[in-house]
Amino acid sequence: MGNVGLFLIGAVLLVNGLGLLGRFNPRSAVPLNLFVGGIQVILPTIGLVFDYQVPGAPAGYASLYLFGFTYLWVALDTLRGDSGQAFGAFSGFVAVIAVIQGFLSLRTDPPFAIAWWLWAFMWGAFFLLQYSGVKRVAGVDLAAFTGWLLIIGGQVSATVPALLRLNDAWPAQSTGFFVLMSAAGLLTLALSYALAAGRICVLTTPAAPSAHTIEVPDAAETVPAAGERAAVVESAAAAAVQVSPAVRVPSALQAPASKQEPARESPAEAAL
Repeated sequence: MGNVGLFLIGAVLLVNGLGLLGRFNPRSAVPLNLFVGGIQVILPTIGLVFDYQVPGAPAGYASLYLFGFTYLWVALDTLRGDSGQAFGAFSGFVAVIAVIQGFLSLRTDPPFAIAWWLWAFMWGAFFLLQYSGVKRVAGVDLAAFTGWLLIIGGQVSATVPALLRLNDAWPAQSTGFFVLMSAAGLLTLALSYALAAGRICVLTTPAAPSAHTIEVPDAAETVPAAGERAAVVESAAAAAVQVSPAVRVPSALQAPASKQEPARESPAEAAL
């Protein structure tokens, strides 16, 4: 597999994993899938034309077709709104081939066998999710597990090997590096499970600060009852009467004075 193509696989797996986790609209990842998928279909075809007589060249290009067509298929399914069930069946085939390629890689490049087996887990998860319709595995959401597996496993299986190979630093025959890649592969599966199960919380949307929370009263609480409205009207009328002395209150608002009858003189007082 070409090192440049391997590097691009790490990028597209990262983006597709974030899309599975719902971090953005999957349609926004279509350009990258078309770009990576197109490169990994066109370039192997050109390579086969010129290297068809080179021993082992067709086998190397065959794997590029599997990955390239995967990303083209994802892009087309997203644009068409397809269920992805046929892609799930294709993913099952890719997973089986990845397992076989991993064992074959043990003869010439043992550390890279771990990359093949991680890809087998990824495409196997697509098979269960898209074709079989499985939603949960071992108590965790399968889509979330697959998303995290693409994000983390894509870097372990593609980005890191590509960077090392591009700089001629990939220790293909190192037993110690094989052990390190094996540990990284197991850690990838464990982290993906823990993140999907919610035991490790990252990429969560932060809650709004409680100090700035504005409570909106219920509509029923803002409408006073009939008795309360009467009390409000009465208090308003009393406030209108109790004004300062400088303001003359109209007579219409003044309470009428009670009529007092003139005091009648007693008979004794009349005699005087």
